[in-house]
Amino acid sequence: MLYKKLILAFAVVSLLIPTQTWAASDTTLVDCSILSPDSLRIECLIEQGQYWWNKSDSAKAMPLGRAAYRASIATGDIRQQGQALRVIAYSFYMAGRYDSAAVYAERAVHTFLSEDYFSEASRLYNDWGNSLRDQGQLKESSELYFKAIALNESLGRDSLNTAPYFNIATVFLLLDDHEKHDFYVKKANRLAKQYKQARLSVISDLALSSVYVKNDQLDSANYHARAALEGGWEMKNNVLIAYAYTNLANVAEAAKAFEEAEGYFKEAIEMDDIPVFDNTRFKFFLGSFYQRQERFDEANAILLEGVRAAEQIGAKNLVSSFLSILPETLSARREYKLAYEYLDRLFKENEQKHEDQLKEKVNEMDIQYETLQKEKENLALRTQNAEQSVTLAEEKARGRQRLLIASLLGFFLLGTILAFVFYQRQIQQKEAILVQEALIKDQILTQLQQEQKIVAFKSMITGEESERKRLAKELHDGLGGMLSNLKLALSPPENKTNVDTGDQERIVTHALHMADRASEELRRIAHNMMPQSLAKFGLITALEDLCDDINFAGTMEVTFQHFNVDDSQVAAINLAVYRLVQELLNNIVKHADASEVTVQLSQNATTLLVTVEDNGKGFDLEKAMAEKGHGLSNLQSRVESLTGELEIDTQPDEGTSVQIQLPINRED
Repeated sequence: MLYKKLILAFAVVSLLIPTQTWAASDTTLVDCSILSPDSLRIECLIEQGQYWWNKSDSAKAMPLGRAAYRASIATGDIRQQGQALRVIAYSFYMAGRYDSAAVYAERAVHTFLSEDYFSEASRLYNDWGNSLRDQGQLKESSELYFKAIALNESLGRDSLNTAPYFNIATVFLLLDDHEKHDFYVKKANRLAKQYKQARLSVISDLALSSVYVKNDQLDSANYHARAALEGGWEMKNNVLIAYAYTNLANVAEAAKAFEEAEGYFKEAIEMDDIPVFDNTRFKFFLGSFYQRQERFDEANAILLEGVRAAEQIGAKNLVSSFLSILPETLSARREYKLAYEYLDRLFKENEQKHEDQLKEKVNEMDIQYETLQKEKENLALRTQNAEQSVTLAEEKARGRQRLLIASLLGFFLLGTILAFVFYQRQIQQKEAILVQEALIKDQILTQLQQEQKIVAFKSMITGEESERKRLAKELHDGLGGMLSNLKLALSPPENKTNVDTGDQERIVTHALHMADRASEELRRIAHNMMPQSLAKFGLITALEDLCDDINFAGTMEVTFQHFNVDDSQVAAINLAVYRLVQELLNNIVKHADASEVTVQLSQNATTLLVTVEDNGKGFDLEKAMAEKGHGLSNLQSRVESLTGELEIDTQPDEGTSVQIQLPINRED
């Protein structure tokens, strides 16, 4: 299991370490906004975004990627657009939002392929595959890796295949096919050495070292671990150096050089400029080592420190790793209450893993019980042999002794049975309490979900009622008034029995004009209910018309883009999406003072992604939500009624970005 975790760690390292070496520190980063021309400023934003993803700081990388993408849309530079989308995809990946990461990676691939940037597209196929792999879509991710390999071979760029081969090896590891995993790791290592790819050489050496440790080939494992260490020092890459130390520690532990192994683990933890995520992972390795050595006090200290660090950075998988071993250490230190709390947390996060642990505990109890029974049988056998060796002269004394021993055995057996029954009842009571607590929490969760649905439904009903009142008012005040005037116009004048022919013609002509105006008013009201372009031509055409209408007004420039959107698949929600975009654009016109707006639609297998971004004055999101301002409550209610997700990114004087993810139902 530790071997698998190490290989997966190297797969993550291969994703997060960029192909360039970034020498700048966060204290020396320049202000990109002061640079000119536009292309230089965009390059600056992209490089700083890559710098922050290398630091595992998605919160700082994301806005830089979005700013670069907006600027590159204006300049029309396809290469910079693809690179900016890659920064956004990586930022989502680091934040654990793999579905959004896959959407942006796909858009980046299509962007690069549109202008024959095949090498960049190949790298994005690899990145897109990583996003799908971490969602558990192993078949789909493998197809993307092989697409990257095929594209590289068609270009005669076999040197680009190192990373895809390594990632394919990771997929086979997840499938527990160790033979194919080892094959592709060795293939990746040969390519990296052949083309002198320093970073990938180090990563594949690390993976090969773990493979050889697993196979108990310690000389080969030590060779590759030291090759990785030497490569890390040459690159001056502290992350790779630290991982090389952990591999050397594993080799030393396998060779039973425990003091040397401990020193290597500590070297990894004490390295400077290591991302918090990796440093926390190294603490898990050291804590696991201490636990295997039954040094429970030291294991407890480092594991508790590590789980707190993992919780602070939101690394859920890493938290689960700590929770999987902490209860054993705490139990060994007789901290049963705290051990139970961590065990309960682990149960909530991974129910299947908890069941496996429970089965293991039951098996241990069965083994203990069987051992006790064998000890009793051995005791009885020894007693019988002793009785047979006593002479006939001591028969009377032996009888008394036999009676005493039988009595003691009876009390011992009775006590053992009572203790076992009491222990079994305690276990049953604890399990019953756990089941009852789980049922109560499920009921509370179900109730909260139902309440959220009720709130969203009430908001939707309120919105529909407001729309009905508005429509009734327009019909009464507008069309109703026109029809009343038309009726008066057609009625004969009072006190006149005969009307001249000329007057009749004037009345009819005037009435026809009034009927035309009433017809136009009726068409206007009908268009507001369901835009004609939406009904006839679909969502994309309707949104293009909406954006063109705003551009015609000349107050700001609206750019509309759509990627892989199939009108037939979103027909059920096209009116709702149209109203959402219309409301967002109306809010921008009224409040944002923006000169440029970008509206984007993207679709994947299950999701429609709507993004509306402007360069306006922005606003304080927390204050606006508290005051129910800017129509945010109505927007939130509309999205919730469609079981979607709403994300707003804004700051005063920094523009606004609104992203809406809506589920779609496909009929195959």
